[in-house]
Amino acid sequence: MKILHVVTTPISLNFVRGHLDDLRRRGCEIHVAAAPEPELFRFAEEIGATAHGVPLRRKITPLLDLWCIGVLAWTLRRVRPAIVHAHTPKAGLIAMIASWIARTPVRLYHIHGLPAQTARGVTRVLLNASERVACRLANRVYCVSPSLRRLVEATGICNAAKLHVLGNGSIGGVDATATFNPSRFSRQYRESLRTQLKIPFEVAVVGFVGRVVRDKGIIELLEAFDALRARHNRLRLLIVGPDERNSGLPPEILNRLRCDEEIIRVDYTRDPAPYFACMNVLAFPSHREGFGLAAIEAAAMETPVVATRIVGCVDSVEDGVTGQLIAPGDAAELCSALDRYLSEPELRRVHGKAGRARALAQFSPKVLWAALWAEYCDLTGDRRRMTSVRSGSAAA
Repeated sequence: MKILHVVTTPISLNFVRGHLDDLRRRGCEIHVAAAPEPELFRFAEEIGATAHGVPLRRKITPLLDLWCIGVLAWTLRRVRPAIVHAHTPKAGLIAMIASWIARTPVRLYHIHGLPAQTARGVTRVLLNASERVACRLANRVYCVSPSLRRLVEATGICNAAKLHVLGNGSIGGVDATATFNPSRFSRQYRESLRTQLKIPFEVAVVGFVGRVVRDKGIIELLEAFDALRARHNRLRLLIVGPDERNSGLPPEILNRLRCDEEIIRVDYTRDPAPYFACMNVLAFPSHREGFGLAAIEAAAMETPVVATRIVGCVDSVEDGVTGQLIAPGDAAELCSALDRYLSEPELRRVHGKAGRARALAQFSPKVLWAALWAEYCDLTGDRRRMTSVRSGSAAA
């Protein structure tokens, strides 16, 4: 079976790496398409896939987007995959149009979140319109969480019959047995990493993992952190994630992120687990999510999470069990919830243990991989392969 996954920026392929590795082990021929950056070709080499550079951009660029449709349609005519599986809004729109033109048998669109939720005016209209077109041309549409599926259905973006959620949600689950396992990190290792980060071992740490943009609640996070510093001596804020050119953050916030000595910055990393091991609590005050992967990764690391009560986060955090949900945009409530975890070590321990148990029980990557493989077999009508899935075989 020949399969092509399409994303806008190559870094997004890391979210589906587990799926692609699993498909290759099953004997599939894997192709990936994204903006022609070095990361695309490194990724393809690492997983044994064929890379196709398409000059995709996140922004709305009409002429370039039309060119991308042509480039991808030509690529599909040449490669002739059985399945095109696209992720994120821009890649979803371009790939669904191109694969419809190329008459690809199975066209799948995976919704990881709805940017239109926090957009305004013409941008919001265009984003919703692009989602509708992508969903209309897709044979099946996947949502990364049950709450996202309900939102997509309620807004009329997609016919309910087309909408599916793999397992309990998320993109590819969380590897709580190996990667996100707190037993990986001894006290000595944690002390060493904290030393590298210039964080004394006895100092409490509030963490954040994600893109450093306004939609992730960075402004409220800094406001809450300022209030917490007045209550807790020698507190640190550890932010793990990349800056973005169009972050939406005002200059004074960007300056604070660069200059505040009690804010520790770490750029994007494919393995955030060691940094979760350094945190007492994860702050996840996002305004918009599809699932909230960082929240379930933190949970697997026995780190309690304070997140916003929004689509996606209501699936990745169990309120009062693995963390606490607060109103989006409310810095005071964020501060209060974080303060409670910093002040009550036993609550951190109980919610951390519950979070890890939930991650192990409900978000196993193998379950997600098998569910997607079963979908592929069903949609391509390959009954022989479907039988192997049902019998528990991973053979091609």
